[in-house]
Amino acid sequence: MRQALEKLLVQSVSSRTVFVVFNLAGANLAGKNLSRLSLQEKDLAGTDLTGADLTGADLTRATLTGADLTRATLTGADLTRAHLVLATLIRANLHGATLADADLLGANLGKAVMRAARLIKTNLANADLSETNLTGADLAGAILTGANLVGANLAGAVLHGVNLNNATWSDTTVWPTLETFEIMQGTSDRLEDGSYRVRSTPSDDRYWASSFA
Repeated sequence: MRQALEKLLVQSVSSRTVFVVFNLAGANLAGKNLSRLSLQEKDLAGTDLTGADLTGADLTRATLTGADLTRATLTGADLTRAHLVLATLIRANLHGATLADADLLGANLGKAVMRAARLIKTNLANADLSETNLTGADLAGAILTGANLVGANLAGAVLHGVNLNNATWSDTTVWPTLETFEIMQGTSDRLEDGSYRVRSTPSDDRYWASSFA
């Protein structure tokens, strides 16, 4: 049954007349062209989407928990309120994608491209953002507690109201401004491996909001 559903999707995609209405959790869609499809609220948990083309796809409120999107293309995709807990997005291209209010708890976004992405109020707690390109991204109100920002590029990013409690970063992390870098130095502890960890304080929410306004 699963293979039949996958075959139906692939055939429908090739004709660009698809309206996906079935459960694709755990399906193998690696390398498929799913660009500009409507996948709103669809269950794609555990689905293999490695190298898939999801350019401009509508994944609003879709469930992608544990999905593998390694090297997938999601430029301009809408993932508003999508569930990507523990998803793998290593080297994925999310340039200009919208992930407002999405849940990426523990997701692996190492070396992903997220330039100009909209990450407003996105949950990135414990996410791996090492060497991720976040230039010009809007992270206003995002939750980055415990996130790995070692080597991440946040040049020009919006960090108003961001929560960085216990996040780790390094000398190779690029912050939006020199002032931001100085704030980070003053509120972080140096670890044995040379990286830094942001200290938790009782007034963190207000502090980050005012510091990065």
